[in-house]
Amino acid sequence: MLQRSKYCSLWIALAWVAAIAIAAALDSTMAGLAHRIGSDEFLNHHDWVKWFLKIPGFFGFTVILAVVIQLVHPMRWRASVFLLFCGATSGANQIIKYVAGRARPYRTLSGYSDLLTPFQLHPFPSFDSKNLCFPSGHAALAFATAASLSILWPRWRWGFYAVAAIVAVERVMENAHWFSDAVAAAALGIGGVWVVRRLCPFLLSPVRRGEAG
Repeated sequence: MLQRSKYCSLWIALAWVAAIAIAAALDSTMAGLAHRIGSDEFLNHHDWVKWFLKIPGFFGFTVILAVVIQLVHPMRWRASVFLLFCGATSGANQIIKYVAGRARPYRTLSGYSDLLTPFQLHPFPSFDSKNLCFPSGHAALAFATAASLSILWPRWRWGFYAVAAIVAVERVMENAHWFSDAVAAAALGIGGVWVVRRLCPFLLSPVRRGEAG
């Protein structure tokens, strides 16, 4: 059984790698499309729309959800802590961004550019830059939240993932991220939930008598 579980995890990991590779092949196409239809310009000139669409990608939103879960979910504090732990794992994107040193669409690490260079990589840049993009932090957190909520309320899982997908699409259509940044973010967010579930199984153990009251 353990052997079977290992093979299953390996195949899932390989599927994610393949998905990221396919997305990378479409990076220039998707960024160019967002630029041609003007979605990037629209979002950058309508900050409230941009902000609203990526609300699930803010950790403050995760904290609010944790408070709500504490009040309404049968597992109370354990469900709340589970959500917060899962969301925190998405913070690994900052380390990966620094290691990869990838610039956003139509940008270099130091500023704007008219060129689409999806594989312009500068690992371990020696200066602070807001133009590091791989993977998307907002999308990673949104997918971590969706995956954890799907475990807590499996009946609504497709709705949770749909909301996370909206965050990822916004990041791509704004040209804040390449398509593969968003796919890698989904893998990171969901993978982080898998890790928390493995390392902290007690958070999802059956409710003890009196705890749900």
